[in-house]
Amino acid sequence: MLFKECYKIIANRYILTFIFFLFACNTFLLIYQAQKESEYYTPNEYKQIYQQIEGDTPTEALETITAEYNRLQGYEYLYMGEVDKDLFSSLGYEADILLNDYQHSKYYNDYNSLADDLVLYRTICEEISLLTDYEGYLESIDIKAQQMTRTNLFAEKDSFSYRNIAKTPTDFSGLKNLQLTVSPSLGVKTATEFPVTDVLIVLITLTSVMILISREKEQGVLSLMHTTPNGRAKLGFYKVFACMFIGALSVIILYGMNLIIAHRLYGLGDLSRYIQSVAFMNGSCWKIDVRTYLIFFVLSKILAVWSVSALFCLISVISRSTAKCFGFVALVLGVFFSLFYFIPADSVFSIFKYINPIAFFQTFDLYAVYQNRNIFGQPVSALYVFLFGAICIFIVATVLSIILFAKMNVIPLSKKRLHSFNIFKGTHTSLFAHECYKALIGSKIVFVLLCIIVVRVVCTKPITVYMTPDEIYYNQYIQSVEGVYTEEKEVYISSEQQRLNNLQSDYINELQNADGNTTIFIIMKYQDLLAPKNAVDQLAEHASYLKDKHNSEFIDDRGLKKLTGGDQGNQAPIYLALIVTAFVIICMSEIFGVEYRSQMNNLIETSYGKRKHILSKLIIALILVICVYLAVYLPYYNQIFDAYSSNGLNAPAYSMEHLSNYSISVKNYFLMKNIVRVFGFIIQVITIYFLSRKIRNNVTVIVLSCFIFIVPLLLMLLGIDGSRFMLLNPIIADF
Repeated sequence: MLFKECYKIIANRYILTFIFFLFACNTFLLIYQAQKESEYYTPNEYKQIYQQIEGDTPTEALETITAEYNRLQGYEYLYMGEVDKDLFSSLGYEADILLNDYQHSKYYNDYNSLADDLVLYRTICEEISLLTDYEGYLESIDIKAQQMTRTNLFAEKDSFSYRNIAKTPTDFSGLKNLQLTVSPSLGVKTATEFPVTDVLIVLITLTSVMILISREKEQGVLSLMHTTPNGRAKLGFYKVFACMFIGALSVIILYGMNLIIAHRLYGLGDLSRYIQSVAFMNGSCWKIDVRTYLIFFVLSKILAVWSVSALFCLISVISRSTAKCFGFVALVLGVFFSLFYFIPADSVFSIFKYINPIAFFQTFDLYAVYQNRNIFGQPVSALYVFLFGAICIFIVATVLSIILFAKMNVIPLSKKRLHSFNIFKGTHTSLFAHECYKALIGSKIVFVLLCIIVVRVVCTKPITVYMTPDEIYYNQYIQSVEGVYTEEKEVYISSEQQRLNNLQSDYINELQNADGNTTIFIIMKYQDLLAPKNAVDQLAEHASYLKDKHNSEFIDDRGLKKLTGGDQGNQAPIYLALIVTAFVIICMSEIFGVEYRSQMNNLIETSYGKRKHILSKLIIALILVICVYLAVYLPYYNQIFDAYSSNGLNAPAYSMEHLSNYSISVKNYFLMKNIVRVFGFIIQVITIYFLSRKIRNNVTVIVLSCFIFIVPLLLMLLGIDGSRFMLLNPIIADF
């Protein structure tokens, strides 16, 4: 039965193609990310240097790399025209000899190559220094623990902080006198810390759950299977076990591919070395080698996938349709995501932060970083918390899934109360009215929309604006010159900048002539006087930009940048796009696919009815997209306008540097941006419509839609280079 359940997944050519495509995407993105890891050197250059020092002790390797780094530094000084012989002597070289070497080196006419190699050798020096200084690092842990437990802040012996500090030296006591080995570190990190792989594994697991449970429930297959001797608990067990098997197989294949790629790019080094030899795992308290770590990592990742897979199975068994299953999964993951990212680590509710499927996938940190969790005031190793939480969720969700699967009613019962509710009084033959009822009431979309509106209104809180001293001064200056750029304002800014430059010159002169007793007083005297200098310099730079723009204005653009894509660190547009996209996938797959489940499309789609039927659905979809867009985005816009000034809406858009090519007003650009974003969501609707007509299977449509629309947004959220230009991301997330 296990083989037959697994065969159902690979028998679907769309799903099989989709899974292989995910494998290809994982490979491409990992290589791309590795190439972009550093703009100064390639993985092969990093690998070759470690091959040159292979077999050396950390001290010998550090001496070799430091000597080469000093030589490159000497080349840089020569390029800059430095002639101080003492400076070259401090690097261990004679100036004349070094100059001769420099003139015959590849760097003589290629400073960019010299600068890149300096970064490369500095990086490797820092990695090897962690090995040579490891014993000192362990000693510092003991010293810091003694110092911190004596301070008043951590003196309360019953507190988590005191217990955690006191526990740290004990956990590291077994690591003294470790023989660390010089080997490349980036290979291990690249292979085991790539969040895109986790996203793809979860997507494959969710796909298998929907195919094995949700789709068969929708198609009515389970109503026949439930009548057979093995069609209840035994069938439920094998379905759940098949999902687990697919999840584990995905982990092994994808992370196996990651290891192969990382080995080819950077090299994994000596697998028998302790993980403390890996620069990024130097702070680990686990006395295991790299080979053991890789095995434990894969097993831990499989356990995390099993816990999530069991939750998906439970949700799928409870849900009556594929769209509802996907909606509940999105809701549950959203709740877990919020708990993980918004509950502080020292909160009394931190147990919900860490016994959480989102936290379970932080597997690299479990072994690479020393972490204790606050469990009722007691410091407990993060690894033990993970094992306990993942095993508990896995067992409970699996048992409940099998029990509920055996007892579930596969023949849907009529709901008289729901069907008796009629928003259209009297009898009618309006196709549009029937489609509205079928979508809004029959498919419960109106309730989903109402839930989104309520959640957005209730959960949207006022933004607290935090500003650095420089930002406060800059904002004050902007308010003083707000409005159209004029020569008077230019003169004011220049005079203010000159005044502060003179103050800085006076400050430097007084410091040079001061003795040791008066230095502190001079610093205190000028500290407040020179505080606005950075803000004025920034304002002068902005004024020089506005000078060449006709009718440009000084505006407070803090809020407007968030609304027009000028704040690159603002991730709110990505979260909002995810909410709308999830709604579109859930609801549109239901609207366009509902007839295919019962084969009603063969009756409805006559030559006349087909056109009118499709048009009615598309109009309803368009109205729903606009409604959910307003429900999701309006509270966010209200937040921004409440927290920041909106005085610059009528100013030319080119008054802000990031909109230098737009001659329309900020308000018109903002409206255009929203229209284009809505158009992007309409493209999603049309894509789902064509997928539904071609595939005629809700599960496959939802899975493919997730990959096309959700995965690029998640990659953008994870900060993967280039993801902001994937598919619809430039339109719906930001542009």
